[in-house]
Amino acid sequence: MGVPPLLIYDLVIFFTGLLITISSIYSAWMNLGKRRISKFGFDVFILLFFNRRMSKIIRKDPRAIKRMGILSLLVALGGVDSSISFFIERIYPYFK
Repeated sequence: MGVPPLLIYDLVIFFTGLLITISSIYSAWMNLGKRRISKFGFDVFILLFFNRRMSKIIRKDPRAIKRMGILSLLVALGGVDSSISFFIERIYPYFK
């Protein structure tokens, strides 16, 4: 049995997962290391679910920023795990 052809869909899913993972790592670093909200990270996506008043309150609360950093770190770890497993299952067989 041969390997089926590599689909563009698989590559799009893989690179989308990598983009989410990199964004989560960046926002976790900004939240936990720099103690502020990033401009282009995963935490900005989380803040979109709140209204403007709550978003301003969260941006000023250091405990909320730390919690968002921990959440972003967990999302990044899950993204790394899923990206590696997806690469091994779907993309790596084409390099053998």
